[in-house]
Amino acid sequence: MSKYIIVISALCILLLGMEGKGIVNVAPITNETGNIFKTNIAPSTPIPTFQNWTAIAAPTNNSNRLIHATVYDPVEDKIYMIGGTPNIPLNNVSLCQQYDPVTNTWVDKASMPTARGWINGAYVRGKIYVIGGVINSPPSAVAVNEEYNIASNSWTTKAPSPRIRCADMEVVWRDSLIYVMGGWTNMSGSSGYTNVDIYNPFTNTWLVGTDLPLPGCRGTATIIGDTIFIAQAWTGTYCWPNLYKGAIDPANPTQITWIAGPTLSQPVCHGGTAVLDGNVYWLGGFLNATTVTNSCWKFNSLTGTISTDVAYPQTLARCCYMVARPSAHELYVIAGDADGDWNPPNNFYYKIQFAQLTSRDVGVDAIRSPGGSHPVGTVMAPKALVRNFGTATQNNFTVVCSIVGAGGVIRYTDAKTITTGIAPDDTVRVNFTSWTPNIAEIETVKMQTNLPYDSNPANDRKVGITEVSAFLLSERFNGEVFPPVGWQANIIQGTYNWQGFTAGVNPTCSPYEGTAMVGYRSYSASSGSAARLISPVIMLSGAVPCTLKFWMYHDPGFATSPDSIRIETSTNGTTFTQVASFLRYAASAAWSEHTVELDSDSGTLYIAFQAYSGYGNNMYIDYVRLSGAGLGINEKAHINFISSALNVSNPNPITNGIAHISFTLAEPSPVSLKIYDVSGQLIRTLVNTHLQQGIYDYSWNCRDDYNRQVAEGIYFATLETPKQKFTNKLVLFDRK
Repeated sequence: MSKYIIVISALCILLLGMEGKGIVNVAPITNETGNIFKTNIAPSTPIPTFQNWTAIAAPTNNSNRLIHATVYDPVEDKIYMIGGTPNIPLNNVSLCQQYDPVTNTWVDKASMPTARGWINGAYVRGKIYVIGGVINSPPSAVAVNEEYNIASNSWTTKAPSPRIRCADMEVVWRDSLIYVMGGWTNMSGSSGYTNVDIYNPFTNTWLVGTDLPLPGCRGTATIIGDTIFIAQAWTGTYCWPNLYKGAIDPANPTQITWIAGPTLSQPVCHGGTAVLDGNVYWLGGFLNATTVTNSCWKFNSLTGTISTDVAYPQTLARCCYMVARPSAHELYVIAGDADGDWNPPNNFYYKIQFAQLTSRDVGVDAIRSPGGSHPVGTVMAPKALVRNFGTATQNNFTVVCSIVGAGGVIRYTDAKTITTGIAPDDTVRVNFTSWTPNIAEIETVKMQTNLPYDSNPANDRKVGITEVSAFLLSERFNGEVFPPVGWQANIIQGTYNWQGFTAGVNPTCSPYEGTAMVGYRSYSASSGSAARLISPVIMLSGAVPCTLKFWMYHDPGFATSPDSIRIETSTNGTTFTQVASFLRYAASAAWSEHTVELDSDSGTLYIAFQAYSGYGNNMYIDYVRLSGAGLGINEKAHINFISSALNVSNPNPITNGIAHISFTLAEPSPVSLKIYDVSGQLIRTLVNTHLQQGIYDYSWNCRDDYNRQVAEGIYFATLETPKQKFTNKLVLFDRK
């Protein structure tokens, strides 16, 4: 069993994109008989070369630090420099400093509790872990494990490493497990460990992994997909002669298959390593006990070959100083030992970037669907408009849609590949797989293009908000598209129609809520002009009395003009009956809420807002909602539950092997949530208790009640209360 993908009903997600800023999707790594580990970059893709190295700002405090932790935060797009030592004899520091690549500035953060050097740092979901290292007094390696919470700017002590160690090598697998490899116990030239210890930050526990093929310390490691790459390490007597690769078994992440890759023309140790666009780069380090290099090498994962790249301006060593910034296709070097003698100056801070391919630039032009709101329990068809902003035709890239619910839970994700060419300045509409949301909440909609070597990542992503509402109809008019999805705007008489506005004139006003509203230009229209704004069809299962509420802006201008909003209903969307009317004029300028009680028969219902102009001031309305009588709608919260519901969401794209399951309870109730296989056998009980009304989120780690990994196949999540029972299908399969 390898990487799991969780499928909602019949939906099969073939590509999961990382949701960090500008991170390019990487296809699953394929273990082949040779040395090639392929990514999703097609061989025909022009791979650009590096530009020259350019200097960046140095921190004001202890800029000469060596053997410190250098960590990139892909969500906030920041680089961290933690701990380290400025010189020998040891004078380790506890400084934690944050670098902003956009503003080229440094900010001091909360200091690490334990001053240490000879350390790595590992980023996992908004937190940084610093494990092991060497303390000042007495100078010795330690097993200390401290966690830095980026959001709260605070440190917490966690479970220590199973062994004291320093100068180890670390990678993070699938934004979850931290692999701590090799290292050694003191500062002498003794050989390093072969041990691999695995830290789980979610359980605060340690596992034992497959040993390294050679003793290793004072090295660095990187990871692509499920494969670890080690290009720099010291055995105690010599540098590792090969590029080694370790394939992690996703079904049992403690199992690693180590393979010797290409022979290194210049074996080095104690340098810097990073992954960028599917290629492994390593820089500087010791060629032998006394000689430091400035060379930069690249392992091309398309061809399986090693080549040299643009040399660094300065010889450099003392590990762990290089990180990649994928959103800008940049490598950053954060300090290091210039000549191997520990003596300052060692404040060399540089970055290097791929030469810009200005012809390669695609991005999301607009989110076409969903709009500002969407009724719970009805089908949603996400759509994006993608534009080629570059100067050459582009194809063979992916577009990813993710919808994030309460608590950051991924409710939905899908990816489409653009195979046909898009000419410069042309657009294409991308239709994602339909989905039915079953939980009332405010959701974030993210659309992103993933074109390898895109020259302008800034336009790759669009983010919007949609309200999945328990109302029969709810519209805030805050989407990018007017009219909103499912709505119609038709001229009845004259030349003016309903429009979307972010600000009003004649009279001056702002939307009642959000970023936009809708309006009709009575100020410019001739007397008698009219237009109709028609809602999507509303399906009623019985004769349900309904309540329509909306906000309308009134003002004291043109007191005698009959400017008005007329409320109409229809059963077919073409023949309308007026049921209420509201004059624009009022003694003072303000938003007012209006209520219309409707007696509706079963079947289809349309609501229309007819704007009628008497040649007066413009008219604006906002936030329309329709509720059925007695359905218990809490309008203050805008989130309530007319029934219980079960929602099996897609997994977080960076946490494969975890099924996120959410459900809504309409009332306090005993409830059970269980996982069954296709034969009906109970596999796992996740919930069996009494819960209050509300929304609940649970995760299943694809293991049974005995903590055994389940096989790939079809499973069913069943939610049961004394009144209702829901079942949704889960599909687990191997992505290799």
